[in-house]
Amino acid sequence: MSYGHPHAVPQPGMQFITKEDLTGQHIQNATIQECDVVNCTLTNCNITKADFKGTCTLQNCTTREIDVYGTVTVQGGSFTWGEVKAGGQVIDQGAHIEDIDGYIPQSGYGGGPPPGAAAGGAMAGGAMAGGAYSAQQNAPPPLAPGAHGGYQAQQQPPQYSPPNGMSPPPQQGMGQPPQGSMVNPAGQWGGEAIGAWEGVKVANKLVVAQEINWLEVAADQANCCEACCERPNLYKVYNEHGVELMQASEKSEFCNRCCCNPRHTLTLTYVDSNTQEAIAMVDRPCKLGGACPALIDCCQHEMTVFHVGNSQDLIGSVKQPPCGGMLRPELHLGTTREPVGNYFANITGPCCCFGGVTEMCCDQVFEISSDKQSVRGNLGSIVKVKGDAAQEFLTDADTFHLNFVDRSFSGEQKMTLLTSLLLLDYMFFEQNSPFECRPCAGEGETCCSITLFEMYCCGLLCPCTIKCKK
Repeated sequence: MSYGHPHAVPQPGMQFITKEDLTGQHIQNATIQECDVVNCTLTNCNITKADFKGTCTLQNCTTREIDVYGTVTVQGGSFTWGEVKAGGQVIDQGAHIEDIDGYIPQSGYGGGPPPGAAAGGAMAGGAMAGGAYSAQQNAPPPLAPGAHGGYQAQQQPPQYSPPNGMSPPPQQGMGQPPQGSMVNPAGQWGGEAIGAWEGVKVANKLVVAQEINWLEVAADQANCCEACCERPNLYKVYNEHGVELMQASEKSEFCNRCCCNPRHTLTLTYVDSNTQEAIAMVDRPCKLGGACPALIDCCQHEMTVFHVGNSQDLIGSVKQPPCGGMLRPELHLGTTREPVGNYFANITGPCCCFGGVTEMCCDQVFEISSDKQSVRGNLGSIVKVKGDAAQEFLTDADTFHLNFVDRSFSGEQKMTLLTSLLLLDYMFFEQNSPFECRPCAGEGETCCSITLFEMYCCGLLCPCTIKCKK
């Protein structure tokens, strides 16, 4: 088996396995990408884009973008962003499991009753291998006979241990508010308020929703005074439980916004949704990027985020490198004012074509990596979520998911990543809607047009558009 890969370098001391069929193996300390894993035991591994089949055991692994066709027992570590297919199941034994479609929360003790269980399936008390349970506190779920004579815990929602003093969030679904209820606007879990900074620090995922401005929509579709009706953007930021943490509101001059949108000079203010206090500011200068290649500083998009009231108290910065990543959009994120070449994260977008009508067909994924030599997306991802036809055709309001694979990000780094998400929206998704209709067009003029996608090269955007003339 070959572990080499010309475009990815494993972490020191870890082997790298990609596009292999792994069957009946016990693998330790490896980075595994795009593999079929069958009847394997994996220990201390980083796993991305894998299919699990048969019976597999994961011990203290970090796993994302997976499909489960068999039975996977997860002992510690994290298991995120994937799907349990028909006939598959995931057995949780002390792991962090999140955003797995088709996952039914359960804990398993396969092959017989767990240590200390009485004949009727009741727990006799005391410590249990792999976890601390007692008869009075943290008792495990009741046991029921398994299909093959073993024992299996009855299905119950997983227990969540929130940060210091916080009440647990609702369990109806990860990444969305409880069914039948509105998203909590006050930044609360279980009735107890949390601050935006603390909420960002402990979040494994942030959801950013842009508010729709109906005046913009009407002007855009009527093709009348579109530029003059361009309004400042407003974004709402939620955690993975649907709790609103903060809002980001744009402030910009009317003439600048009308003439230079979406490349105009602006500031954004992050406001805590609970206290209504400003917690951070973002500065973005006007750049020519998109209209010309990102070859010199005046054509390289950038944003700087800093603490309120002191522009010298820097939180982080985001900037497009020279040539803008060539055929893939690229951003560098750092803790200094000049992050290019001195960054803690590198964001890489789709190759060549995105935006336009493709926003209705698929998600637009921007991968967050530690550097160009590492596995792409090893730190997380920014996903511009596919919208429905009406939203994409009529508005430029978007929804984004910011996924943190690396759990070691500081609050300042997460705020910088959140700022990079907003910069990507202004760079690529704040154009007019892909469909434009001009019912009053004269003879020989364009009466309607559809932008299929935007072609990207060295920071330059070239729309591929179909036009119909009268």
